[in-house]
Amino acid sequence: MIATTQQNMTTEPDLGSSGGPPRNWKGIGIALVVIVGVMSLVIMSVIVLTPDESRLSLRSHLTVDDLEKDRFKVHDPCVAWLNEHEVALRSREGYVMSYNLQLNQTDTLVDNSTLDLTTTKFYVSADKSFVLLAYDIQQAALALFRGGPVCCC
Repeated sequence: MIATTQQNMTTEPDLGSSGGPPRNWKGIGIALVVIVGVMSLVIMSVIVLTPDESRLSLRSHLTVDDLEKDRFKVHDPCVAWLNEHEVALRSREGYVMSYNLQLNQTDTLVDNSTLDLTTTKFYVSADKSFVLLAYDIQQAALALFRGGPVCCC
């Protein structure tokens, strides 16, 4: 004997999609307020920190003539060792000086009163009694001074 049961098919099956948990409207509102606040801070900082274009247009533009000025030129001091504690160097104004590292003392060997020493090369003897100023040096002339006095580029 087989027993059968009949079920009432008039009700619809529950698929689990109806009636989820209620939405957290308070949390959504707080999140939106925070997002709007952060975006307003970013927009405000961009507006405040953007430079004024009228002030930028008043500045003079850099020209090729400006590049010829002394403040745009690179200063090469041409430092060379004289002995264990002294170096010879050329200042931006063209003075040839010796600097004692132990005493922190500078002595002027040649001043720039009559000659333009900014473009010349100089060679100082080891005892600092002679200074050779070289101008328009050729490659053959460099070979003569390599073993002798202390030189500077």
